[in-house]
Amino acid sequence: MEYGYITWNILILIYSVLRLVESQLPPMSGPDAPVLDTAAVTVTVAQGMTASLPCRVQNPGDTDVSWFTADYVILTTSDLILNDDSRLSVDTENPGEWNLVIVNVQEEDTGTYKCMLQSFPPQEKFVTLKVNTPPVIDKGSLKERYLFQKGESLTVICKVSGYPEPFVKWYAFKTITSTMEEVKELVSETAELVFEILQANDGGIYRCEAVNEMGKDMYEIFLQEVYEPRLKAINKTIVVKQYLDAVLQCEIESNPSAKTGWQRDGKLLKTNFKYNVAKYTESEYKIVTELTINEADKLDSGEYLCLATNFYGRKRIKFNVIVDVPTTTTQSTTTTTTATTTIKVPKSTEKSTSLSTGSHDKLKETTTIKYVEGPKTGPARDSASINTYSCTLILSVYSILLLLIL
Repeated sequence: MEYGYITWNILILIYSVLRLVESQLPPMSGPDAPVLDTAAVTVTVAQGMTASLPCRVQNPGDTDVSWFTADYVILTTSDLILNDDSRLSVDTENPGEWNLVIVNVQEEDTGTYKCMLQSFPPQEKFVTLKVNTPPVIDKGSLKERYLFQKGESLTVICKVSGYPEPFVKWYAFKTITSTMEEVKELVSETAELVFEILQANDGGIYRCEAVNEMGKDMYEIFLQEVYEPRLKAINKTIVVKQYLDAVLQCEIESNPSAKTGWQRDGKLLKTNFKYNVAKYTESEYKIVTELTINEADKLDSGEYLCLATNFYGRKRIKFNVIVDVPTTTTQSTTTTTTATTTIKVPKSTEKSTSLSTGSHDKLKETTTIKYVEGPKTGPARDSASINTYSCTLILSVYSILLLLIL
């Protein structure tokens, strides 16, 4: 019973308030009643300019007009500003007009505003403000560099604001190898740059371009392939003469850059009196690492490994070093001793005996016949000369005897 009594009193109070408000509001009927132009309006201005949102009342009398945002945040009432935005004002220069003025409009001012005539029931007019703004790419949603591995998929979305709605396109910049000329190639006519299966040649510079009547914005990204180290031996077999330096060169291409090293028999080689390890940079992704074996000897012959490691893998390549050591040849020396014995023989001959000692220490006996008679300084006569002389002498004696007989 008590609850019903309270409810009834509340209803009576509300009714009394409404009757009081109604008595204070302008009449809603008749030729002198205020009438708000409730036709919806759209106002479009360029960013940075001044916007005037219209609100006109016929037969305003003592009527007050208020401005609200779309979510009923009050901005003004009559010509009084109830917001701390210093850009706002109410233009009441013309009778019956309560135009909301916003100077230096920005993109965030875009939206719907409501002009309300304080009548019973209230009359409302909706005004939509659109601010023409140049395209602005949301660069925070993009990365400068996108890393990919061959075979992966990738979608990059270029988020753009601006009014009127900008046209968004993606371009790729490719270099023609033969002429080294850079060309601009359209690859997408939407805000999405899509790669279903990435290949190595998809790497490079891509540009998002957004355009409307107010201007243009652009942003470039770089697609870069990442891969495990790729090793190449400039010469896998190194042949060097003993006591000369042996130089091993290993070419490494990788992205990201690789940690490198040289190894033999499972041990990492470092620069010391025997080895010198050096590294040379050829490009952003390519280096050459060099191992020098100082004064290579026979023990330095064998296998050496060039190693390279990065986040995507580990690779190695084998080198073979051959040290040419000259061979040593032992020669035997043979000494020959000759002993000569001379024996005098009767009449015209002399017999001599020679003893020869060879490499096996055996004695050889040789016998020669020398004729003592005749000139000691002349040439030696051999047996053929003696025979010829004897024959001539016999023929001469025979001829003389034959003449005597005849």
